[in-house]
Amino acid sequence: MKSPIYWHPKIYNYAMQILYSKNFFKKYELVAREIAALTVLDVCCGDCFLSKYIDHDKYQGIDVNQTFIKYGRRLGLNLSLIDVAKDEWPTAECIVILGSLYQFIPNHEEIISKAFRIARKRVIISEPIINLAQSKNNFIAGIARYLTSPGVDSSQERFNRSSLMTLYKKHGVAKVFDVGREMVGVFNVAD
Repeated sequence: MKSPIYWHPKIYNYAMQILYSKNFFKKYELVAREIAALTVLDVCCGDCFLSKYIDHDKYQGIDVNQTFIKYGRRLGLNLSLIDVAKDEWPTAECIVILGSLYQFIPNHEEIISKAFRIARKRVIISEPIINLAQSKNNFIAGIARYLTSPGVDSSQERFNRSSLMTLYKKHGVAKVFDVGREMVGVFNVAD
């Protein structure tokens, strides 16, 4: 069942700002700096908040949530309704996956491989490493898992600092940034 957080982009954005506090904006600023002037594909784009930091002519997003896609299109954004796990993605110089790779565990390597295959210059992944869904308090963990359910098959597993750093190193991470509850990895794609 889809969590209320995924009912509308404004609800989603408000919830993320509360959860990540001042680091919410810091992450987007950092990611935008790493994208620079590249064209970008925002995978699982959600509320498309990254588009506020990117030239709209260079931004495109994909997501499975029809409400989010319709909302973004009304804002004039180039968005496609795509099941990230099953469908092909458009190409771009930079592929960005922000806070959604965990949803594909244990098949997250397939998502990473697709990103590296499609990106022409860079891949940027940001994932939470502090997760309420992994709380030792079963009540809190249960609520957190419910609130992070996008309404399609998604994993109950999460990354921690160690598992995410191992994954980043495996794929040749060039830069790593700690941004509060998240860790951003920047990967250069060989030409």
